[in-house]
Amino acid sequence: MATPSAQTPAARKAAADRQATLDELVGIASRHANGQLMEMCHRMVAALLDMTSAGPDPKLAARRIKSGNLLKENAYAYFHLACTGIELALRKELGQLSPQPRPAAQVALSLVPLEEMDQKLAFGVVSRPFDIQHSEQLASLGVRLGVLLGRDLVRAAVNPFRPEVLLVALEQAWREFEPDQEAHALIVPLLRPGLVFDLGPMYEALNERLKPARGRGGERFAKTDDSAARKAERARRDASVAQQLRGLFGSEGAPQMADLDIPLIPDLPQGGG
Repeated sequence: MATPSAQTPAARKAAADRQATLDELVGIASRHANGQLMEMCHRMVAALLDMTSAGPDPKLAARRIKSGNLLKENAYAYFHLACTGIELALRKELGQLSPQPRPAAQVALSLVPLEEMDQKLAFGVVSRPFDIQHSEQLASLGVRLGVLLGRDLVRAAVNPFRPEVLLVALEQAWREFEPDQEAHALIVPLLRPGLVFDLGPMYEALNERLKPARGRGGERFAKTDDSAARKAERARRDASVAQQLRGLFGSEGAPQMADLDIPLIPDLPQGGG
């Protein structure tokens, strides 16, 4: 008796193709993020050094100036941390989509730390404008990921490419970059649309990659298939009419379909009235 873990060659190939597609999706998202992160760093520097929004607290203003100058002089260091963090976060989220089954005896309940709960709630609020802005693209992406993984759909809360994953990666990169712990909170107000890199092109590229072949460039083939279907339907109708005529006139006297271009009208007496 074969063990449940045994896989046929076809199943192994399908799993390998699926994993290759997931890896490609991570590459697409990472390239789009990496291409815009340096410009985002420049906007972050400008926002940190803008004292019109610093408030009356002189300590906060001094902290913003210090962090802004640090980022200005070492933008590439944060760029590297953010690029690496985004890719690792996406791969981790994708790995959690299909967790390995475990025996029931090994399943144990665990309490989520309060800090983790607070962070999730906070980033739920931070990511909401991005969720609303890209809601249609995220919904399409969830459906297409579900098709790829053999599921109904991937819910928005567990979509590996949801904005929250990217924003948390940017915040964690800042924590690694900024040695002053009191300055760690400066990053959260900066994670907003217009300052964070545009997520729209990334979601568009991900959806485009997951489109079936007919949707990605098969319009011409679709039109050909539709035309062929219409011709076949006409041929079936013509054959049905011919069969009815043979029933009326007999198999020998039935007119051919080619002769039916002009209706057969019997000779009628000519008259002026």
